[in-house]
Amino acid sequence: GVRAMAGHDFVASRDFHVDIDDPDATDAGQGTEAVPFASLAVVQGLVDPGDTVWIHGGTYVSLANRMVEVNRGGRPGAPVTWAAVPGERVILDVNNNQDCFHVVSVTDVVIRGFEVKNARRDAFRIQGSADCLFEGNLVHDCAFSDATAGIRLRESCERMTIRGNEVYRCGVG
Repeated sequence: GVRAMAGHDFVASRDFHVDIDDPDATDAGQGTEAVPFASLAVVQGLVDPGDTVWIHGGTYVSLANRMVEVNRGGRPGAPVTWAAVPGERVILDVNNNQDCFHVVSVTDVVIRGFEVKNARRDAFRIQGSADCLFEGNLVHDCAFSDATAGIRLRESCERMTIRGNEVYRCGVG
C-alpha cells in the first residue's frame, strides 16, 4: 500500500510474511502472504520505512547468536513494524543463544505481540536507538544470569515506549 504523511512524501509500504509452518514457504521468494518466507533471517535486510513484517503462528527456534538483528529502521510516521499476526501465537525460542531482537542504531521501530523465551543474554537488547515501541510481548525464562534482562535499554536510547509487556523469570527483569 501507499501511505500519505502530513508534510512528507508518499511512502510505499510493503507487508512481508514469515510462516515457518507453511509448506510453501521459501526464503527464495518475495515473502508474500501466499508464499511467505520460511525464516526470519532473510527479511531483516529487506525492510524499509513503512514496511511491516507479519510473523505467523508457530515456534521459531534460533540457530544463531541473535535471532533478529534490527538494523534497518523507519522514520516518523513510517515505522518498520515487526508483529505477530493478530490471533496467532508466535513463540520465538532463542534456544540459549544471546538475544532475540537486537535493535541497534535505528529509529521508528515497532515490535509487537511475541512470546520470547530462553535468551541467554536479553530478549530485547536495544542500544543507540530512538522512537521505538515495544508492546504486548510476553518474555520469560531468560534467567541464565543475574545480568539477563527481558527488555534492556543500553546507551543512547531516547523516547522509547515499553507498554503492555509481561516479563518474568528473566534475571534483572
